[in-house]
Amino acid sequence: MMEMENEKTHIKYLRRKKEKLLKQFGNECKKCKIKNGEYKNLGNGEKELVVLQFAHKVGFRLGYGEGRGKKKRLLEIQKYPERFELFCRWCHLEYDRENPLQGDELIPF
Repeated sequence: MMEMENEKTHIKYLRRKKEKLLKQFGNECKKCKIKNGEYKNLGNGEKELVVLQFAHKVGFRLGYGEGRGKKKRLLEIQKYPERFELFCRWCHLEYDRENPLQGDELIPF
């Protein structure tokens, strides 16, 4: 029971930290300016909820993938905001294609 309470507290902590960072970065995609929580029109009458993502300008040794090392990643964003950009999923994918990270750009945390 105590473990479940600790997990809930941890999740709330991460949610608050991420919300604070989103506000710090303007709470909108750097490229298309869509805001977190809005719906993006995908065409054919389909819409998708926008969940903004932090993109690396330089590498980060926790590896890649959504949510991997979430607490450490959020702390890294807080400590080194200049190493990150805020994008929607679609602009993030485009950014990564246009700006592939090289191995020598990886920074240990």
